[in-house]
Amino acid sequence: MFDKMSERAANLRVALAGVSAAAWIALATFSGLLMLTGLAWLLAWNNPVWVPWGTYLTLTRGLSLLGMAILACAAEYLLFRIWFDETPIPDRELRAGWTAGLRHLAREGIRLQSLPCFMLLDPTDACESWFDAAGIRVQRPEASDSPVRWYVAEESLFLVVQKLGCLEPLTKELNEARRRPYRYAMQTYAHQTVPQPSLVTATADNNLATSLELDDPQGRKSADSGFGSIDVHAVREALQNPQSNTILNDSLALDQVDDTYTPGMADIHISSTEIARQSRRLADVCRRLTACRRPVVPVNGIGVLLPDGLLSAFTGTGARLGQALRHDLDLLQQELGVIAPVSVIVVGAEEDAGMIELIRRSGRDQSKGRRLGWGIGPSRATQERVAEFCEEVMRVLRSTVGRRLRDPLSVGRPGAYRLFRLMSSLRGDRSEELQALITHGFASEGTREPDLLAEVSIAATGIQPTERAFAGSTYRQLIENQEFVEWTVASRRRERQYRWLAAICGGLSIMAALVLVALLFGDV
Repeated sequence: MFDKMSERAANLRVALAGVSAAAWIALATFSGLLMLTGLAWLLAWNNPVWVPWGTYLTLTRGLSLLGMAILACAAEYLLFRIWFDETPIPDRELRAGWTAGLRHLAREGIRLQSLPCFMLLDPTDACESWFDAAGIRVQRPEASDSPVRWYVAEESLFLVVQKLGCLEPLTKELNEARRRPYRYAMQTYAHQTVPQPSLVTATADNNLATSLELDDPQGRKSADSGFGSIDVHAVREALQNPQSNTILNDSLALDQVDDTYTPGMADIHISSTEIARQSRRLADVCRRLTACRRPVVPVNGIGVLLPDGLLSAFTGTGARLGQALRHDLDLLQQELGVIAPVSVIVVGAEEDAGMIELIRRSGRDQSKGRRLGWGIGPSRATQERVAEFCEEVMRVLRSTVGRRLRDPLSVGRPGAYRLFRLMSSLRGDRSEELQALITHGFASEGTREPDLLAEVSIAATGIQPTERAFAGSTYRQLIENQEFVEWTVASRRRERQYRWLAAICGGLSIMAALVLVALLFGDV
């Protein structure tokens, strides 16, 4: 019996959670009018002095008053729904996902205003692997294929946005373009001889030998003569010779078929109609979130999950992704009315063999809590600040890998060539694409308020435990930066206008009440 009552109460709570504020106001107004009409009718019916009133309040006139009250409450409902911006999401798919998410939160007894809310832009569906890699236990929604999904994790709400905004069509085209060239690449390299690896090191640079401090005081060569062993003397000689252009050339032969053939971005086109449609869908979700979270801030932070393999897929990918990210961040700032800290997390780094080697040498348990990136607190993303941020991010990434190569004995270990390739990519294509992503995504121009750039990090979010690292710190940083969120200038200006309008309406209401009292009791 009690179980059935509890179940009915839970169902009622879920049903009431879907009722909007405008509906509650209209329902309260109708109830008040109904009670006043009924009270007046009872007084006139039982009081012989109020015979004219009793004669007037016939059944026909009573039904007419009831109809007028219903029409007045309906008009009030529409007015408040427009005022509170509670118009439902036009898109059927988004509306279904949003409603399912609210019901999921209601069953858990969670109100949208009760917990901090973070938005994750996740165009490639990497959020759950990121949660798992960070070691965060989350309550997953029932509809996992919805474009908008709610996750509850450690006193925080995460609104995961997929298939929305400008990032979604671009990443979709990039993923399709990554699959297309392989049949042409196989034909191109079918009759080529792949050279055997002889020396695998990092990019030739004047400061590289000093930064890595590669030295073999005993003049030993690696005892490993199998695949992946490295001649320490050859490494040291190559690093000390800045004119040498052969460094890493042999290592590229290991993956020549995969890495050498890289078509450009010229073949990737996205229609303006698709961009406008996805932007409109994202704006609808933002407006609905703002209405449901009022009066608190709509979001406390924004996370952007971009796959590492996609970032370095083609030359110029970073710039295109940065432009798409800039478009979406501008839209979020305009619709949400807040400047929230933004954390860019490059996930899926375990696809790089050098990253797996870095995790193995750093220790799996130690790598979970470490950060592979940079961020010391949100700062306004001006052009000068973004340039400094890019330099710091790349410096931290290179130094993290370089520390694993400073030990002379580590050079001769199997798999060391993977670290050298990783270091080379951090000094070459990967560095350029990551810097282009940050620059085009955050460098402020024009009248738009600069975003709060909080962090840029790389995380391994694989399926196996050995493929997960550097994700826990990104989650903690995203949560800790929530105190830096602030309202935009336009939002504060609009709030001041609303306050002045409310004060004027309140004054006019008081004056109207005084005039009414004077008319009623003026002759007394």
